[in-house]
Amino acid sequence: MRIKPLVKRAAALKMPAIAVTDQGNLFALVKFYKAALGAGLKPIAGADLWLVNESDIAAPYRLTLLVRDAAGYGNLTELLSLGYMEGQHQGVPMIRAEWLEKHNRGLIVLSGGREGRWAKRCSPAASRRPRRCCAITGRCFPTPFIWSCSAPADRRKKRT
Repeated sequence: MRIKPLVKRAAALKMPAIAVTDQGNLFALVKFYKAALGAGLKPIAGADLWLVNESDIAAPYRLTLLVRDAAGYGNLTELLSLGYMEGQHQGVPMIRAEWLEKHNRGLIVLSGGREGRWAKRCSPAASRRPRRCCAITGRCFPTPFIWSCSAPADRRKKRT
């Protein structure tokens, strides 16, 4: 995805803000931030991260974090740094839940869709009940939390 065409399209659609996330880093942030401001849009920084799965290190959970304010930016950069310095598994930076519990102020947490911890652990097919899992999530992550979901791949194929 190219930043300038994305920002141009968002501006044409009269969107007030736009978010871009990088996988495990903020490499595109400066270019994105300047382009969004130049087009009159509010830029929302974020990153897609891998959250350690304590029961299977080879199967981490996806998690998306968006920055709300300066504290959130500081916490996101702290989490990214921890992932690279202390959380790598086979060259992939991962964060731990306890790090997110400590560094969540100013962040918006998106659940990670089907690859997220909550979809895998809290679905009706999983061992935990969804309501109980939501309560646990609310206690662990008092920052705004947004469930993200999508239709299964086979259902999406049928629509096109």
